[in-house]
Amino acid sequence: KDFYNTGDATSTSGGVGGIGAYITRCTLINVYNTGDIIGKSTCGGIASNLNDSIMENCYNTGNITDTNAPAGGIAYSISNSTISNFYNTGNVSGASGAGGFSQNANNSTFTNCYNEGNIISSNSSAGGLITYISNSSLTKCFNKGTVTAEQSGISGGVAATIFESTLHQCFNENTVSSGSAPSGGFAYSIDKSTITQCYNLGNITSGITGSTVAVAGFAVNASSSKINNCYNKGNINTTLYTAGLIGYDKNNTIENCYNEGQILTTSCAGGIIYESTNSTLKNIINKGIISSSGPSGGIVYIAKNCNIEKCANIAEIRTNAPAGGVVYTLNDSNLIKCYNTAE
Repeated sequence: KDFYNTGDATSTSGGVGGIGAYITRCTLINVYNTGDIIGKSTCGGIASNLNDSIMENCYNTGNITDTNAPAGGIAYSISNSTISNFYNTGNVSGASGAGGFSQNANNSTFTNCYNEGNIISSNSSAGGLITYISNSSLTKCFNKGTVTAEQSGISGGVAATIFESTLHQCFNENTVSSGSAPSGGFAYSIDKSTITQCYNLGNITSGITGSTVAVAGFAVNASSSKINNCYNKGNINTTLYTAGLIGYDKNNTIENCYNEGQILTTSCAGGIIYESTNSTLKNIINKGIISSSGPSGGIVYIAKNCNIEKCANIAEIRTNAPAGGVVYTLNDSNLIKCYNTAE
């Protein structure tokens, strides 16, 4: 309690943290680090690894750099821990992954926490708060730093990957980009999770090539999840497939969501979803102008075995290719009380 570090810490081997390298079964209250952390094997502002611990009212302002491994504002890895009222303002740079809080978080709870540092991963994935979240809960947490995966790593404004977790009232408000992999404004991938009252405000870009969804306003992939009262206002600019909210949507229930970000692509686009399979969409609105060189759909580009109810496109679709005001291609689906009011 009431402990701090203001000196820089450097290690050429093994984990390094501003307070301790490996912290297990501890309670940290009013603890902070302001020193820069530099290492070659898992770095963190507070610790390299944080396990089975409680952290309250703590922060890191030091820059964190790992030239060979992942890095995080709190720790490289967090498991079985409860964290509240933490913030990071230091820039986080990891060779093989980076997150404003951590690279990995498993079976942990985060409440009222935020990141303002810029996040850069030179050779792998990046997340504004956490790169890989599993079996965890985040409530009222947000990212304000830029998120960049410089080469082949995926990126997400809040997380790269969310698995079997619950996120409530979380958001990203800065730019998200990847060099040669897909990017999502909120996350790259959401699987078996519940996401409520969350949003993205940051613009999204990716340098990936090929035939795939390059960027999406909220998530590139979402499966077997519930997404409710969420939205995107970030603008999208890509040469590949894209969507205002979800790229590939499978076995989800998505309700009361909207996109307001402008969509610019030289390929195909969906105002909300690019490809939806076996999902339920209800009370969904696209408000973002779609400018595409390929075919587009105001709500969904391709829908298969879906229930689409009370959904609307109210934004202009600017394309010389074929377009559908609500859906471009509809197969084996139910369309109920949906409309398009834009030209």
